[in-house]
Parts: sequence; C-alpha cells; structure tokens
Amino acid sequence: MGGEARARIVEQDYKQALKWFEKAAKLNHSDAQRNLAVMYAEGLGVKPDVAAAVTWFKRAAMRGNANAQRDLGVMYAEGRGVKPDDAAAVTWFEKAAMQGNAGAQRDLAVMYASGRGVEKDFVRAHMWSSLAAAQGERQAAENRDLIAKNMSPDMIAKAKEMARAWMADYEARRKRQGR
Repeated sequence: MGGEARARIVEQDYKQALKWFEKAAKLNHSDAQRNLAVMYAEGLGVKPDVAAAVTWFKRAAMRGNANAQRDLGVMYAEGRGVKPDDAAAVTWFEKAAMQGNAGAQRDLAVMYASGRGVEKDFVRAHMWSSLAAAQGERQAAENRDLIAKNMSPDMIAKAKEMARAWMADYEARRKRQGR
C-alpha cells in the first residue's frame, strides 16, 4: 500500500489544538507548554499575545524543553515580549545547545562570533557551528566557514578538538540516560 493510502488527512483545527494544549500545559507537559507558546507567539487559533508566549516558553524551558529554551533565547535576543538581554539569550541558547539542539548551537555560535552577551570567542563560535553543521544546519556550516577566516590553523584545530570532546561527552551522557 502506498503512503497516500495509509495517510489520514486531518484538517487543522487550531481552536481544538489550543484547548488540548492548554489542558496538557496546565499539567506541566513541556511539549504542550512550548506548543501553546508558539500558538500565542504566532497567533494560531488565538489573538497573538507575546507576553503569554514568553510565559509558556519560560515554563517549558524551566522543565528542560530544549526547543522552548532555544525559543526563549530568541525572544531575549530579539527583545520580543521581554527586554532585550543578550546575556539571557546566551544562557537559554547554551541550555538548549547542551542538549544537542542544533538551532541553539547555531545561535550560540553567532553570539560568540559577534560578542553578544559573551566575550567574542572565534574558537567557541567555530566549535558550536561545527556541532550544528554536523546535524545538517546549513547556515551553521556557512557561518563556520566565515568564522574560520578569522582564525589561525591552531585555533581551528583547537575548535575541532573541542567539538570532538563535546560530542564524545554528549554521546556518553545520552548512553547513561538510555537514549
């Protein structure tokens, strides 16, 4: 049987999604909290409400949801619903990046490359870009190549070694967690 025969077509119903995400979010389900935040941020089935989006992103982020942590970092970096705060953006990007979130790794690399919220550090920028690029983040690969133009061969070698060490540690943590 082809994929079309197995697939079910479900009409998007943002009102129903909102209802169920709200129920699950109130029970501290972090994915529902993050999805609810996205609905408020983008006005999906509800009037856009950036303050509500930030509230739900924070709740999910505090529960360890890497996507919400990255989203919250973006909110701080862009000053959406919160006062712009590059240091807070870096904090949230780092939390998500440490969980292997490629978008957060790319964003953290940009912060290091530009010195936003952290001291400018091309070695760390290259490392985080490399990790994100290894997960298919094309923009991270392009960024890494641009960052490398500002680095000596020794700096690039150090960044590559840091990326390898981070990846080995990450894989060991995942194995301990049974993933």
